[in-house]
Amino acid sequence: MALLLDGATDVINHGDIASIDLATANTIMFWLKPTSLTSNDSLVSKGSFAASVSPVVIFTGAATDSLRVTWAGGGSFGNVASWFTNGVWTHTAMVYDGGGAADADRLKVYKDGVAQTITFTGSVPTAYTDGGTDPFRVGYNGFSGFHNGAFAHVRVWSAALTLGEVLLEWQSPRPIRGNQLLLAASYEPGGVDGLDYCGNDYHGSLTGTTQVAGPPILDDQYLGRQRLGAVFNTNRRHRNQFRRTGPLQPRYLA
Repeated sequence: MALLLDGATDVINHGDIASIDLATANTIMFWLKPTSLTSNDSLVSKGSFAASVSPVVIFTGAATDSLRVTWAGGGSFGNVASWFTNGVWTHTAMVYDGGGAADADRLKVYKDGVAQTITFTGSVPTAYTDGGTDPFRVGYNGFSGFHNGAFAHVRVWSAALTLGEVLLEWQSPRPIRGNQLLLAASYEPGGVDGLDYCGNDYHGSLTGTTQVAGPPILDDQYLGRQRLGAVFNTNRRHRNQFRRTGPLQPRYLA
């Protein structure tokens, strides 16, 4: 499932995720299906686009379908054109490593598991700023535009995930890497719709929002059997047993 934001007042507020402040490594992932794209739409952020102390803000750029990542007031940023399409689910992964030698090492972005080329303005910082008690919000950053679209499977780590880890997370309904996981909010119905499933209690406070069908990700039973099959195929003793199960067909979660 997913939460649809109306682009006017709806927002999901996960509170102050303090570990993002002053971070030297960070990964943020989310699924998004835009309804109506406009420039400078806020997607996910800790802090306001306009604040000089904002650790990280992810939004659409001047081109409405672009992806932009910025820090500390927006003077420096990374931009990728032609990222989003209205009515289409897209998985976004932003990986930040302040220890990288160059801008392209410090910031990487993946669209549906594929690394994209970033155009940089200014430099990527070696560490985030301190955002104080500013909350981590989805759909609005406290300054620039509310976003009209559906969000699902928002995840945050205090680590720079590898490409292999990004690929696993992209198609898993539950986080694969639990180590250094700060937030895992799938926006499933029932109970607290903005529930943080990783145990850190950064549950989302919802303003508005509507429950809708989620992205086309493979269910974990299929993924688990695929991983098991990979193990079987590397072990000759089990190879025939795996072959007798026949080909697996993907099943998708709505």
